[in-house]
Amino acid sequence: MTKTEAIEILQPFRDAMVDQHGCPISDAVYALDVAIETLKQPEQQWIPCSERLPEKNGRYLVTRGLNACGAMWNRVYIINFSDLMGLKPERIWWDGNVGKSDFERIDDVLAWMPLPESWKGEE
Repeated sequence: MTKTEAIEILQPFRDAMVDQHGCPISDAVYALDVAIETLKQPEQQWIPCSERLPEKNGRYLVTRGLNACGAMWNRVYIINFSDLMGLKPERIWWDGNVGKSDFERIDDVLAWMPLPESWKGEE
């Protein structure tokens, strides 16, 4: 089912729960409004680090900032955001192997987004 099809199914139920003045006659109207608005949102968008950081530790897609020569990195990276399994007092962007000296703290992340779901194949 597509998002558009889901909205087409939910919208009549939502509309049936308001009176002729548009006032809700059921608390479910709010839940349907939230569901419909969520379905209207784009799949995933980049989240600038200046707006917020991830709430959970994990691996994320990131876009990095300027390199030493002042050129913009034009690649997407998959790196970690966490407290290095308790080794650091703050949560940081990093890549490499925890417990070894070869991890790299990354301070030039501009934006991030969650990794997409794994492909599940044909159902």
